[in-house]
This record gives sequence, structure tokens and C-alpha cells, in this order.
Amino acid sequence: MTRIRAFISSRPVLAVVLAAVLALVLGTAAGAAGPTNEVTELEDQVASLEADLEATEDDLDAADEATDEANAEAAEARDALEPLQAKVDEVQEQKDDLAAQEEELAAEAGELASREQDVASAEQSLEANTIPDGIWQSGRDFEPGLYRAPGGGLCYWATLGSANTNDIQNNGLGKNPTVQIDSAFFETDGCGEWTKIG
Repeated sequence: MTRIRAFISSRPVLAVVLAAVLALVLGTAAGAAGPTNEVTELEDQVASLEADLEATEDDLDAADEATDEANAEAAEARDALEPLQAKVDEVQEQKDDLAAQEEELAAEAGELASREQDVASAEQSLEANTIPDGIWQSGRDFEPGLYRAPGGGLCYWATLGSANTNDIQNNGLGKNPTVQIDSAFFETDGCGEWTKIG
């Protein structure tokens, strides 16, 4: 309201209009040139203008109050929004962290799968290059080559031309045997695990 009145006082348009009307009224009354009806009509117009001015001031007061209320509500809304925005930012940061962790886990899973594959390959290679007790086929159960076993007093081994244990190409007994196994089959008993050394 203070701003509005200051605006009106700085631009006294209505005051000028009222002053002109009053001067006209007073001039007419002083000269007694016009009838009384005209004076009364002018007085009514002045009163109407004053009423309009008062109504306008009331409207401006109401508008100021509504503006103040709207500004206060906007400030409250901003204050209420700040913690919500902070929560949104926090959730977004957590989502970003989770995405980064998922990427790390995916990378680790890939590395683990690669290691498992390497271990499986190593195990297969180890199996192909070791021979436990039994009768085994070359190229299927083990790779041909030079093998050594711990052996012992009960160690018996034989290279075979077939799965028939009587089809002996070479055989032996004793400790720490080293044998070049190029035969189709190999029989070992009580020698421990044979390991390829060449």
C-alpha cells in the first residue's frame, strides 16, 4: 500500500482532475452563472470520483496483500523443495555408485570366468600329463612322452600293444621308474602317479 500511495503522490493525476473540477465548481458558484442543478451534478461527480479513487485504493491494497501472500507461499514452497532436491541428489548419487559397483562386479565376473577357464585348461592338461594306477590308452587318457613315477617295492608297469595285458612291449619293477611311453596302452600298478617330464 505504501508503494501505491507513493506512486499516486508522485503522479497526482487524480488530484489534478479533482482540483480542476473543484475550480470549475467554485468558479461557477462565484459567478452565479449556472443553475443550481449543474453545481449539484458537479458535486455528485466529484463525490463519485472520490469514491472510485477510494475503491481503487482498496483494490490496490487487496492486490498488495494477495501478492505478499503469494510471495510468502512461494518462499515456503522453495524452503520445502530444498530438502526434497537434496534427497533426489542423494538418491541419484547412490544410483551412480551402484552402477559403478555393478560395472566393477561385471568386470570381476569376467576375470573370474577367464581364470576358471584357465584352471580348467590347466587341470585338463595335468590330467593328460599324469597317469594313475590302471590301464590307460595313449592319446585318449594321457599324452605320449617321457614319464616318471615315485615307484616302490610293489611298483609294476608295462607298455602294451593293445588293451590285452599279455600284449606286453616292455615292462619293469622298482623305485623311481622313468619310461618313454609311446605304446597304444600303458599299465601301471603300485607305482604312484606318473608325471610327464618330457
